[in-house]
Amino acid sequence: MAGIAWVNGRLQSPEEPALAPTDGGFLYGEGLFETMRAYRGRAFLLDRHLTRLLTAAADLSFTPPTGEVLAAAVEETLRASGLLDASVG
Repeated sequence: MAGIAWVNGRLQSPEEPALAPTDGGFLYGEGLFETMRAYRGRAFLLDRHLTRLLTAAADLSFTPPTGEVLAAAVEETLRASGLLDASVG
């Protein structure tokens, strides 16, 4: 699989294991995601996507990274991938 992933604050290959056996997503199927489109290396309406994601996280009592951290992660991942037009999720 091609691409790059941002997991727990660092970039890594998507093939590299990243899930702890005690993770709520692994144990109970807990999860939350947001998919966005990137054009010219920038995520389209990133602020709106992050607002929706963080609102849903609060509704589920999840404690995600801050919006600033997530925005930086999206930008860093897009830069590292070298893709100008991409799907980010």
